[in-house]
Amino acid sequence: MALADYIENKPVLRTERLTLRQLLPSDIPALKEWMSDKRMYTYWGKPAGKKDKNPELLFEKVKKKTKSFHWGIVLHEDDKVIGEAWVSFVGRKGFEKFIHDLPKW
Repeated sequence: MALADYIENKPVLRTERLTLRQLLPSDIPALKEWMSDKRMYTYWGKPAGKKDKNPELLFEKVKKKTKSFHWGIVLHEDDKVIGEAWVSFVGRKGFEKFIHDLPKW
């Protein structure tokens, strides 16, 4: 399977403490707790963007083709999104990168 196969149908990965799953509109309150925190962007080299300050924009349908997808990083104990992860195609066939934000953990 190619990365493009997962853009709409994201897999769910589970560990003992965490789940990586598709972000849902019901996650917006949890996302707002940490996405706009300026400390999150200290080492990113750029300030929070529009979607970082307004996570509800993440759920607007984008018409353009994409080469990446997001997961929510969910803590099992309270089923709350505590971070996010991106998987994106970098350039060579079969070469992807994984980036994550875990603001407090």
